[in-house]
Order: sequence, then C-alpha cells, then structure tokens
Amino acid sequence: MSVMLSIFTVFMSVANYTEEVVYAATYRNGAQSGPSTSYKNGKYYKHYTQVPITGDNRTDLIAIALSQLGYQEGAANGNFSGEVSGRYNYVEYSYNLGDLGLGYGGSDYPWCASFVTWCLYQSRCTNQATYSSLGRFHVGDYDYIWKEISCSQWVRQLKGAGYYKYSKYEGGSYTPQSGDLVFFQNSGGVAHIGICLYTSGGRIYTVEGNTSDSSGLEANGGGVYFKNYSLSSSYLNGYGVLPYKSDSSVVKIDYSGNNPTTGLYVSNASKYIYSTSTATSYSSVLPRFAMFEVTEVCSNGRLKIKYGDVVGYINNNSDRVIQLSST
Repeated sequence: MSVMLSIFTVFMSVANYTEEVVYAATYRNGAQSGPSTSYKNGKYYKHYTQVPITGDNRTDLIAIALSQLGYQEGAANGNFSGEVSGRYNYVEYSYNLGDLGLGYGGSDYPWCASFVTWCLYQSRCTNQATYSSLGRFHVGDYDYIWKEISCSQWVRQLKGAGYYKYSKYEGGSYTPQSGDLVFFQNSGGVAHIGICLYTSGGRIYTVEGNTSDSSGLEANGGGVYFKNYSLSSSYLNGYGVLPYKSDSSVVKIDYSGNNPTTGLYVSNASKYIYSTSTATSYSSVLPRFAMFEVTEVCSNGRLKIKYGDVVGYINNNSDRVIQLSST
C-alpha cells in the first residue's frame, strides 16, 4: 500500500477488542488550535502528513524528524513555512509549544530542543499536551523527560529519571540506538540536542534542528539537517534513552542505506533521475530535501522512484538518500 495515500484510519473490531491503525500523521495541537497558516500552506506540512505512524516509537520519531529535513527558521513572526531562511528563531515547532512567557510563538529562544519535543509529540511518543510550564525549572516531574525547550534541563530530568547514558568522551560505554536523544556540549556545558539515526564505523549520524549544514557542532544554525560525528567526539555529552513503546511487527529500517526497502525517502542532496535502471544519461533532477517514494530496489542497487508525476531511477547512497519509512 502506498504511503503517499491520503490520511485514513482503519478500525477493526473483534468481540470487545478494537484496534486503531493509523497510516499517516495528523497534526497534533499543542498550545495552538492547529498548525500555523504559513506552515500548513508549505511543503513541510505536506511532508509531515505523508509520514505513516506505525506505533513503534523509535521508527515514528525518526520519520517525523526526517520529514522536516531542510526546514529553515523564518525572518518574522508568522513566517513558519520553513522554506525561506530568516535566522530569527521563528519556527513552527516553538509556535506549537506556545508563548511560555518568552515571546509569541517562542520566537525568543533557540529551538533545537523545541524541535525534538515537537517530533516526540507529533510521532505519538507522548500524550502530554500541557506546555504552560515548559520554560520553568522542573523538579522531579518526569513528564519532562518527553518535552523541553532547555537542553540542560532535559539532561537533568533524564538523569533524575534514570534515562541518561554518558558518551564515550565522558567515560560511558553505551552505544546509542536509533531514536535516542543526543546531547552536545561546548565550553559552557550542554548546549544542543539531536536525534540519533544510526551508528556505523565509529560515528553517530543524527538529525538536528537549529543547526547548520557544516561539519562539527553548530548549536544555533537555523535549519534542520543530517549530521555526523565521531562517537568519541568531545562534542558529545550523552544520550537520552527514553522508555519508548516498540512493536515487533513493524519493519525496522536500516538508516545507513545498506539494506534499502520500498517506502518513503527524503533526498539530502540533488540526485540525477535516470529513465531506466541501466541508463547512463539522466533525464531530470530530484531536488534536495524532496520527499519521494521508492517503489522498487533494483538488482544493480538503483532505486525506482516516484516523485510527483516523475517516475525514474536514482543511485542509492546513505548520505544523499535517506529512508524514513517502509511501505
């Protein structure tokens, strides 16, 4: 079944048992009555609504986060579409969380943590919908292991709840898993957060909000990007290992790209589209940060794709083509 179909819900009743199967994300209201007008009319809301929600928290969190790859902060209040770079902390994610006494739409603070909080909420990892005290100093309230706007406060809550693992640089031995929260540090302490996609060859690969496309730590870069670091990097402080719900029936995705399957993908770079699986001259170009379907994995490694009205073939490489769901 195509993941690009419109949103619908199937209910199955057997005796007194009812199961709800959700096939595509529907926007969850936070402090607001719905998505902002500019976000709803933009491509990142369209990407969001194409993401299937499976009930496996780690899978769903990553899918929601990757659907926002390339999002840019706006230049003025209300500019939440993510399509025009403004570098003034105006983002849909903070707008969803509310004012918090810090400025309408949360526009007065860096948004790496509000991005992760939004992803956790929109992916149904948590049902917590009260955001009125997000900007406050929390003491012993473990609801806040699921939501924060402050990285340092988040670490404190996770440590108190027993859900924090130190990085290799800080003396830990834990290897982060897909969906773990990744906390970064600089000379001033914990300063940034991302989401682990996978680890490979001694490196960790992440998706982060309010960062840049450059290598190394960027804690206030203005966009959502795919990044990677050495697992022994001094940038890494530790990992939030949340008590996620899992579903063994959900196909687990190899985010490294070594074992692609049919499903929904996002491009992390522009890609040549070929008319056949063996063509050597391209016929069109898939733009960066496009969301598309892979309908077949060819024997030579190429992926057959559908992007709007375009059907063709692209080469697969994990840092340029990232799978976010399985059909």
